[in-house]
Amino acid sequence: MQKSLIPEKKTNEWLEFISRLGLISIDEARKVFLSGDYTQLSDMGQKSLYIAGKGKTLSLEGNLIGSKMSLDEAQLLAETRNAEQGFPGKDEVLAYVNYERAVFFEKHGEFFNGLSSYRAAKRSAESKTLNAVIDYHISAHELETGSGSSIAESESWIKYFQQHNMRVMHLLAYRRLAKYFRGKRDYQSSRDLLLKSLDLGTDYNYPFIVEQIKNSYGYLIYRMGGIQEAREVFKGLSEGLLSKYLYSTVLENLTLTYY
Repeated sequence: MQKSLIPEKKTNEWLEFISRLGLISIDEARKVFLSGDYTQLSDMGQKSLYIAGKGKTLSLEGNLIGSKMSLDEAQLLAETRNAEQGFPGKDEVLAYVNYERAVFFEKHGEFFNGLSSYRAAKRSAESKTLNAVIDYHISAHELETGSGSSIAESESWIKYFQQHNMRVMHLLAYRRLAKYFRGKRDYQSSRDLLLKSLDLGTDYNYPFIVEQIKNSYGYLIYRMGGIQEAREVFKGLSEGLLSKYLYSTVLENLTLTYY
């Protein structure tokens, strides 16, 4: 762990730091969360946030068991802290940990657990920013499962994140709606959204997110029948990837173009 990153950060700064870091730079996330432990932290809230950041990073690396164990530990620490403070109704640390657990569950297909964790996070979330992020994920979940929400609502969230300069969420909302359109075989709408998000990701200088969007774009082109173009996208993308999980996904997709 980089010791210089630890003492200065207050809890609200950690929330912003962790939520953005893993998605912007997997290499920096690895250096911070996978190169040490939390024993240098005296505050239980920061400990639980650090472990949540470790779980987030391990999930991005494809280490599902390690990620789940870290997120479980983070939740235990956050709940212990909440109890010691007299069970306050609003607890941003506990809300954030539950949010990251929800993202993990949903990412790996455990949609019921994911929605349950989002709602648990919503009950204790205090800040406007975290409430907005949780509300968006619940809305996107309802759209994808056909249990509510709408395309118009997803588009309104994209505008919201842009207006509030929430750049990571802006890009993720673009990519998630593009994935929804792909599932509905509306390939042109999906393609338009991915190309817009690629331009934005480049402008924001978020190379790790851009790599993920390129992978989504290549897979879309493959689904559209553009085998050779998709193959070139995956070949170009496979060089220099820092995320092992994304690298394996790209190689799998590249294999599909030959199969």
